Amino acid sequence: MTHHTAHGWRFTAPIRSWFTRLAERSKALKYLCAAARDERDGLRLTAAMEWRHAAELLGADSSVADYCWRRWERIMHLSRRFAAPIADSAVIGTLAQPKKERAVEQIFPAA
Repeated sequence: MTHHTAHGWRFTAPIRSWFTRLAERSKALKYLCAAARDERDGLRLTAAMEWRHAAELLGADSSVADYCWRRWERIMHLSRRFAAPIADSAVIGTLAQPKKERAVEQIFPAA
């Protein structure tokens, strides 16, 4: 499980993975508490960001993450699929091109 080296203890990959998941869940719990507090204090958009952070840290297969996403959706009046940053969208990249370049690409598509 652990190996003693000259500089201290070194953990094997499964133990390191377990500690990483524990740290993520701990951070998610802090976001959950902060989101509930901020929502209670009337800071709805701040709470929405904290619900989102908590959901992302908890992962997709968690019922608690689903709860966090539902809270985010309720505040933002959006589906969770719109939670991705706009810069990540391929559609935005296409729309950002000038019309002339888009027309040329439609006539002569890249191979």
